[in-house]
Formats: sequence, structure tokens, C-alpha cells
Amino acid sequence: MLDEVSDGATGTVAARVTVRMAMKDGSVVQGESHLIGRLGDDGRITKMVEIDRLLTPEDDPVEQG
Repeated sequence: MLDEVSDGATGTVAARVTVRMAMKDGSVVQGESHLIGRLGDDGRITKMVEIDRLLTPEDDPVEQG
């Protein structure tokens, strides 16, 4: 997990995650997921949206600030 934010007042949460997958042919694929959701009063997820993208070797998922 690269980033995680939440707003307790509205129950809104978001996260940015990277994954590295080794394929059967030996190649490696990297991806990035952005998760945006809302929590109910009991703390359970009531809504979740996921946006994914594949990373190329030129992409750096960690932003340099």
C-alpha cells in the first residue's frame, strides 16, 4: 500500500496499492489499484470502487516530491 486516507466525519476512505504478479511464462506484470469507498456506521464497507492500470517499466508508482 502506497497511500491511505480516510475522513471519519463522512466515512470516506481511499487507498493506492501496487501489485507485482509473476506469470506462468516467467514474465512479470506490475499494476496499480486505486480504491475509493464509504464505510457504514458499523465500520463495514458499504460502497467500493476500484480503478486499475498496468504499469510499464518506465512508470514509477512512488511519486517523488
